[in-house]
Amino acid sequence: MFPIKYIDNNLVWNKDNEVFAYYELIPYNYSFLSAEQKFIVHDSFRQLIAQSREGKIHALQIATESSIRSMQEQSKKLVTGKLKEVACQKIDEQTEALVSMIGDNQVDYRFFLGFKLMVTEEQLNLKNIKKSVWLTFTEFLHEVNHTLMNDFVSMPNDEINRYIKMEKLLENKISRRFKVRRLEIHDFGYLMEHLYGRDGIAYEDYEYQLPKKKLNKETLIKYYDLIRPTRCVIEESQRYLRLEHEDKESYVSYFTVNAIVGELDFPSSEIFYFQQQQFTFPVDTSMNVEIVENRKALTTVRNKKKELKDLDNHAYQAGSETSSNVVDA
Repeated sequence: MFPIKYIDNNLVWNKDNEVFAYYELIPYNYSFLSAEQKFIVHDSFRQLIAQSREGKIHALQIATESSIRSMQEQSKKLVTGKLKEVACQKIDEQTEALVSMIGDNQVDYRFFLGFKLMVTEEQLNLKNIKKSVWLTFTEFLHEVNHTLMNDFVSMPNDEINRYIKMEKLLENKISRRFKVRRLEIHDFGYLMEHLYGRDGIAYEDYEYQLPKKKLNKETLIKYYDLIRPTRCVIEESQRYLRLEHEDKESYVSYFTVNAIVGELDFPSSEIFYFQQQQFTFPVDTSMNVEIVENRKALTTVRNKKKELKDLDNHAYQAGSETSSNVVDA
């Protein structure tokens, strides 16, 4: 099932009615940073996660494509001096050599962060209760209409405006520590097409349109326009997916990171950053981080300890090994 329900600027509503605000980290050469500067970046991430308190973060590392000719043309604009013509001619020769070796586009890794927007606690009064009941009722009607008609997706304008205000506060908090850019509809379109197997399109040249019809109390989008970037036939196999498009087909393998050693030395252990240098083929990485408050985390740990203790007692009574039962748990 397609997980996205609605998109507005850099805000994404999913099928679980969660709202995420997505940003791109402005690229810079991390390898040139000193150890002290890397620790500053590490500490900034730690503080950002600590301030989130309770919520979710979606981190993406995507192997996008960039046009070699476009980058070289930008380089030519920066050339100055008496030998400008000679330098531009040399750049053109380098461009043709690169295109002949690797094609029109080259792999360019981009990093994205999505933060779940948490609704602030409102004072419990009759007005807020009525508003909550009304929003629940209208959302139910929208779901019924979407299920029956399956043509349009609607979103209340009040809800959109509420999350836009929350996103502005979040962006202000993030921009104090990192240089970020709000994602636009073209970015989401490229990411969806890329994840569904499309390639050969430069990131900066891609265009995606999602027309909206704004009414007094709600905004409508066509469901077909929303899912258009995902159009392909997916065939599942045991070890890979076959993605068939109109003009080509591609094969994709998905792996889950089972465990990461916790006591890695830092810096020089940035796995997801250095993987782009280790592989000769493009790799996309998706990581979901769920932040749990201390009290809830302690409760979860206690329950898990109690569950493992019960499994140990049950294994002892049954005369079997504890390790196998723990693995099953």
